[in-house]
Order: sequence, then C-alpha cells, then structure tokens
Amino acid sequence: MALDSDRHDAQPPGLDRAPDAQPIDLRSSRGARILAPTQTGNAHRAALAATTFLDEPTLRSLEDCCLAVHDIALIAPSHAVHQKHEAFLSQLETDVQALAQWVQTALAAFRDSRRATSARDSTQPPTADPSTRLPSPPTTLPASSPAPDDPALRCNRPAPARVPVHTEHTSQPGARQPERTTTAPPKHIVVRFLSSLRNQRRPHPAHVRDALNKSLGPNWVSGIRYSRDDQIILHPHTSRTVQQLLERRRTIDQTLRPLLCPDDKTLLSFDVGGTWAKLVIHGAPMPVWNEESTPQERFLSLIPELLTAGDIDRDSLRHTRLLCSRDEAERRMRTCGRFSPQYASVLFCIQDDDAASRLLQRGIMVQGLHCRVSLFRPRRTTQS
Repeated sequence: MALDSDRHDAQPPGLDRAPDAQPIDLRSSRGARILAPTQTGNAHRAALAATTFLDEPTLRSLEDCCLAVHDIALIAPSHAVHQKHEAFLSQLETDVQALAQWVQTALAAFRDSRRATSARDSTQPPTADPSTRLPSPPTTLPASSPAPDDPALRCNRPAPARVPVHTEHTSQPGARQPERTTTAPPKHIVVRFLSSLRNQRRPHPAHVRDALNKSLGPNWVSGIRYSRDDQIILHPHTSRTVQQLLERRRTIDQTLRPLLCPDDKTLLSFDVGGTWAKLVIHGAPMPVWNEESTPQERFLSLIPELLTAGDIDRDSLRHTRLLCSRDEAERRMRTCGRFSPQYASVLFCIQDDDAASRLLQRGIMVQGLHCRVSLFRPRRTTQS
C-alpha cells in the first residue's frame, strides 16, 4: 500500500532504526532560509528544461533530491560496469564534483549561522520577566528547530534555535552573499559531427593524434577516443588546457574533416560539458528535395536556417536530428516537394539559456512555417 504522507514517517533509504526509536521528522517546517538559490531566472529554467528523468515535483524539493542521490549512492556498488557505461560515468564524475562544491557552500552557510547565533546569545543574554524565574540557560538554548535539508544532519546535528535579529552588534546571516560555486574544469572536448561518424571511416587513434599535433604543434593532444554515440573525444596534453584547444578549433576542424569525413560537408561542434537545453521543434517542414543532393545534405542545409531563425550562436549548438527512424527520415526527405510537403519533429539541443527560453516562449520559423517548441521528454520503456 502506498504511504500516506500525513500518517507515515518518511525515512532515508538504507537507514535502519530501532522499533522504539523516535520517528524522524523529514517533512517538518523548513524554517528560516539559510542560503539563497545560486541559480535563478533563465539559468534555472534552462537547467529544468535539460532534465530527462526525475519529474518536476521531485526536482523542486531539495529534500526529495537529497533522498534520490542517497538511493543512488546506496545501490551504485551493486551494478556491474560495462564498456558502454564509460560516457555515463565520466558525466557522473563531473556532476558529483559540481554537486559536492555546492553542498560545501550550503553547509558553510549553516556553520556561519550557528556562529552568528552563538555570538549574539553571548553578547545579548536573554532578559527574564520580573514575575517569572527562569533557569540559567546555556549560551545556545536547545529547541525543536526545523530539520536541515541534508538527511545526515536531520539525525545527528541540532539546527540553531532561531536566526539572530540584526542589531548594531551583529550581522544578519541571511544577508550573507554566498561564494560563487565553480565546476571542475573540463578534461576533454567532444567534437560532434552532426551527421555522426557511424558510417564513416575511423583511422587509428595514433594517426589522428599525430595529425592534430602536426597541425597544432608538438604536445597539444595526448590522445583521442571514439565515443559510443559515434563522436570523437580529444584529450589535451598535460601542458595544455581544454580552453587552449578551443581557441584552435578552426585548425582542429580543418584537420579532422579530411581524416574522418572526406566526402561530407558536415557541421562540427565542440562540446566541453555543461547543461544542454533539449528542445523539440514540432512539425517542421523538410527542405524541398533536390535530386542532386542526398537526404543527409538536405537535412544539414536546414541547420543554418534554424540557427538564424532562432538567433542562436553556432558554437552553442550541441546536437540535432529528426525524431523518427533513419529510414523514415530518408523517405520524408526524398518525397518532400513543392506541392507535397513533408513534416517531421526535430530534436534541437543547444547550450544557451536565453535562446532556449526564447524558443520555448515564441517558437521558431522553419521553412516559412511557425513551429511550436517544447521540452524534450524521452520515452520511458517498461521492462518486461
């Protein structure tokens, strides 16, 4: 039977407690704000749009997010690791580092709040009513304060009794400006061929590395690898940084294209991680078929129009494809004529918060038709 939140105690997964133990109140009043959000406005909306698995009510609750991460930490060692998981684990490593830095900032705010409370209580002892005799309190009065959002703190650490009042002797901890959180610097670059390398040749990694170092100069690239989604990943030499490689992207483009896609005028994008906005352009008209071209060329010709119509910088484009099978996409391309147009929805992934919000609000013009834009939600397959 499903738990009723008004009658049952929520409990972090994996935490056992004795039958006679007091219930752990995980859903108590949140109390005073300790730290303001460090991601708001367009950045928040774009991050929410880029999520793919957890539902929005869960993501809007910090308590639920902490419990979800705790579940993953408990069950992760039970998984076997296969070759296909490398890209996922690399992304997880970056995410864990960014999450740990944010948590440290949040916990630092709790410590600052406690120090400010102790300082206020020591300099301003409470005054008792003349008609009431109170016992001598400690510096900080124990109280049934709201539980912190961190599950570990809920059980082991008491929160401060109250937020101190701003006076000439103390400062308001809520007004403390949080330190800017930074993510770990990227360790590699994913060079994305929008037509993918699935049907292209894949030279020996040493040959590609040597060709890049010949074009860029000695000791720029230490190695490469091919990703599971048919892209190429560049690892900079220890004496170089990802940012330095990005500044030479034109030379990298001119070197990789003849090696990997000699007969294909495909588009390249350079991805160093971060949050994408995954959007769907609904019912976009396909370009009119030209017998002298290929379906792939016709689709690639559509991309510059999408970038121009959406006022999107070329470097922010991360991935795009038709949301149908390869055979169906080719059929629609070949049968699209002036008097028999064909339509398809387009997956459009960009790394631009403002542009993503603008497209979601206004839509986009494609081949003379105004198309609606929404968030991409992958279909969840049920396991039998």
